Amino acid sequence: MKLLAFFNQTFAKDHLYARIAPTPVPNYPPDLWLLGTSEKSAKLAAEKDMSYVFGHFMTEKDGPSIVK
Repeated sequence: MKLLAFFNQTFAKDHLYARIAPTPVPNYPPDLWLLGTSEKSAKLAAEKDMSYVFGHFMTEKDGPSIVK
């Protein structure tokens, strides 16, 4: 993920963003969460080993059945 690559400064030397030096960079990268409204986004969060939050305010889908 590009965001984590910025925090960890792990872009390949020839990558477009390799020369960008964001500041401040925290000592410990933040935990990333995926905001989603479907079972598909919940599965993606699990595949990427990310926390997931259901955006109930963004959909009329049945949130409790999706996040189980």
